[in-house]
Amino acid sequence: MFELVAFDCDGVLVNTEQLSQEFEMLFLKYHGIYLSVDEYMELLCGIPENSWMLKISELLEEKKVDNIANILQGLKNDLDVYIDNNLRLTSDVLTFIQSINIAKCVVSNSDSDRLTNILDRVGLSAYFKGHIFSSQLLGPKKPDPEVYRQICSNYNVIPQKCLVIEDSIPGISSAVNAGCYVVAIVDNNYITSEYKKRLYEAGANEVVTSFSQINLRNKRF
Repeated sequence: MFELVAFDCDGVLVNTEQLSQEFEMLFLKYHGIYLSVDEYMELLCGIPENSWMLKISELLEEKKVDNIANILQGLKNDLDVYIDNNLRLTSDVLTFIQSINIAKCVVSNSDSDRLTNILDRVGLSAYFKGHIFSSQLLGPKKPDPEVYRQICSNYNVIPQKCLVIEDSIPGISSAVNAGCYVVAIVDNNYITSEYKKRLYEAGANEVVTSFSQINLRNKRF
């Protein structure tokens, strides 16, 4: 049986990845940059903010867009407002969290202030008090496997006894290469069947579309 459940935040606990995809793809189209859903997920999903800014900057440079620094700041500000206005829990997540009777934590590439603010706003902070790990706290960032090695060490749990729930290839890679059991959770409205295959290729043990499909009692090692 598992002894620890580690949740990513964006796209797993809350719908921020889905909102970002909607907003950013519209932004890119406005500037003449047309990405498929698979291309977007591969390029921009689940990466640290500095990497995200760099990749979008590179896309804009290829289109010879002027005033990129100002445009990027405007994008970030407008995206923050869009997320603030539409932030919600992902489907079934609260019921799943309440059903867990083993250790649980949040592990995110986000900075501490943003992570705390999001969890406060959706009412999850109390469920993870003292068990919230930001990139600032950990040091390394996904896809570095040291992220989940540190988590397992902190809880004195062998990686095989740690269930990690992720939605992006960087997060899955981090957990898989640390030796954890990984469930990828996806929203069928925002990804393609081809991207699901990529999640398996990245090492996910399971790909599900709802927390109700995850049964902790069925896992044996």
